[in-house]
Amino acid sequence: MNFVALDFETANEKRNSACALGLTVIRDGAVEKSIYQLIRPRELRFSHWNVKVHGITAEDVIDAPTLDSFWPEIAGLFETQLIVAHNTSFDISVLRHSLHACSIPIPRLSYLCTLQLSRQIWPQLISHKLNYLAMFHGISLDHHHAGSDSYAAASLLLRALQENNHVCPRKLAVKFNLTIGEIFSDQNWTPSSAPRSRPNSTKIELEIPVDFDSTVHPLNGKNVVFTGKLETFERESAQQIVKQFGGTAKTSVSS
Repeated sequence: MNFVALDFETANEKRNSACALGLTVIRDGAVEKSIYQLIRPRELRFSHWNVKVHGITAEDVIDAPTLDSFWPEIAGLFETQLIVAHNTSFDISVLRHSLHACSIPIPRLSYLCTLQLSRQIWPQLISHKLNYLAMFHGISLDHHHAGSDSYAAASLLLRALQENNHVCPRKLAVKFNLTIGEIFSDQNWTPSSAPRSRPNSTKIELEIPVDFDSTVHPLNGKNVVFTGKLETFERESAQQIVKQFGGTAKTSVSS
């Protein structure tokens, strides 16, 4: 049961702007090492929105090492390892783009997404965001602190292995029809993937008393538009509920 959990924070919208790195090394099912490192990005430009998320500013990293100067200390933790992250499509992309910007060869590795995994293992939950999962499972989390996020991702995989009586993350992925991503070289890689639909997903039916006065409900007479992915309801069910409360479900926002 060996793997390394990874989390990046970025300075701006560019995937090569890593400003913080968190690593949690799991050996034989226990935390062997935790690493948290601020990183000075090549472009010292911090987006207001990114700072609002993680609280790291340009002043915080002005004296921090660049990724290329820090990489030799941690490179061995990546080579031929199973890397775990919550939403690997982001963190692996940051790793690839940041190393490429420093002209550092990308190591050969495999990666597994705990976001995809949690959707398959705990389909009944209303959310599979890292902060919600940490709260549900009683995992300590300082959200958007890269070190804490990597620890939470590692803890989720350990919890999933324990609940399913597995000691091998790869075999657990096979059990839930997850494809483990692979990086072979800078130009040759395959993404991690999961089944399109979650098994045993729950549908919620809303029962309204026959004498309920819908005119007093806040949705009555309102136009409602649902956007993005809904965690609890199917879109059609949510639209029907709006109608039950006297509202009108629209498909798009109008002027």
